[in-house]
Amino acid sequence: MAMGRAQEKKTICWTCANACGGCSWSDHWKHEPVPGWKAEKALLRVDRGEMVESYSVIECPEYRPDGERK
Repeated sequence: MAMGRAQEKKTICWTCANACGGCSWSDHWKHEPVPGWKAEKALLRVDRGEMVESYSVIECPEYRPDGERK
């Protein structure tokens, strides 16, 4: 993905109860966008500060708040 200047983006996935295997995005290795997503390609910060190319998800039909963060 060509992105010009690197910029960290946030995603609602980090506050979703379906994260890490509970949704159609994280449930398999294909990582195909979820139908109905409102998302954009972005650099995301993961474990130990590593930046990876992924998506910044703004709205998702599979989103369920995890109740731990606001």
